[in-house]
Amino acid sequence: MSSATASSATAHGLKGSAPVKPGFGWRDVRLYEFLIGLTVGFWRYPVVGGIPGEILMMLVVVGIGVFVRPRVTSPNLFWIGLAYVGMIAGTVVVSFSAGESWLQRAFRLLLLMAFAITIAGGRLDWRSLITGAFFGLAVNAGAYYLHLTPDNYPPYLTGWLGDKNVAGLYYAAFGMLALGLAQRIRTKIGITVAFFGLIWLTGSRTSLAAFVAALIWWALRNRFGRLVRVLAFAGGVQLLVWFEAEFSQVGPFADREGTDLLRGTIHAAEAAKVELTPWYGQGLNTAWVDIPNHPHMWFHDSYAALLVEGGWPMATTMLFLVGIVGLGLFSGRRHVSSGLRAAEGALIVVLVAAWQLGEVFFTSVAFLALGIAWYERFGVPLDRSQTILEHATLE
Repeated sequence: MSSATASSATAHGLKGSAPVKPGFGWRDVRLYEFLIGLTVGFWRYPVVGGIPGEILMMLVVVGIGVFVRPRVTSPNLFWIGLAYVGMIAGTVVVSFSAGESWLQRAFRLLLLMAFAITIAGGRLDWRSLITGAFFGLAVNAGAYYLHLTPDNYPPYLTGWLGDKNVAGLYYAAFGMLALGLAQRIRTKIGITVAFFGLIWLTGSRTSLAAFVAALIWWALRNRFGRLVRVLAFAGGVQLLVWFEAEFSQVGPFADREGTDLLRGTIHAAEAAKVELTPWYGQGLNTAWVDIPNHPHMWFHDSYAALLVEGGWPMATTMLFLVGIVGLGLFSGRRHVSSGLRAAEGALIVVLVAAWQLGEVFFTSVAFLALGIAWYERFGVPLDRSQTILEHATLE
């Protein structure tokens, strides 16, 4: 980053921002990250011994990232990581005391944070990864309609992602992240239309609503200050609740009565379990309920799952990391980079989808968006002739 660019960034209130690229094209794509993104269709697929592809992918990214020099520095990453590890440690203590299994899940949750910090430190070029994911998700859709993949929810688009709601979440989140690559308005429109169509094919109503909400955030993010953004966010929450109640079985979704009845039964059981949960939670792997004819159903509400597994400490920490540190809901920064705006949009998808789609917060998609948001929001370029240009401050 040249001195002129650095001065310009400071003048526009972008102190603490990662270096902003003037453009991103094919010549900028890095092969390693592109190949990582290309595997996105298999992130939820049991590829080796029942292990999901995302676990192997994150192990590769973190393992290689240890030996890669970071491109940015951010003191905030230490405090973010410390808060998260403290949250997991407290939940492990609760799990151990309650006799719940915790080792495997705790390892996965820690791996997610290591993955996000690897991205946030610039050890992995997120734009190349998203470029690869764009093609990987296109291949997943094409292979599904060529009958080359599992088909668990016909006629809805799933592919190797296995579940229509998981597929909806992936297409919505990566659709937003792909907007961070586009420079021309017609390219952005093309990406929006293409991903909206793919989400529609998954049949996931919540993912559609999440994508629309994220697009609204994307359109308004740099136009209004903090107060208007907070009010719009609160209004959007109320609008989604109303829309779900009034239009959840309208038009092409009119045949979901049985599915919605089951979902309602699960939500009622979730609420009952939350009521019985102490403030510190019940421990890892406890976010499930038994209902008639459907034993051991995992929660559909990720917010309730946070409260049951880790209590208020886990719920507060995760909502702080996603909504405040990631989304920047109360940030005073008026204008942000295209990359940060895209990551914020993806986090809107996470926050909306978490309401109805099961475990969403502790997924590779959510932590990928978090890592990109932290990189773009807090990352300070490393000066190769000195040690650090300047230190970022937590907004």
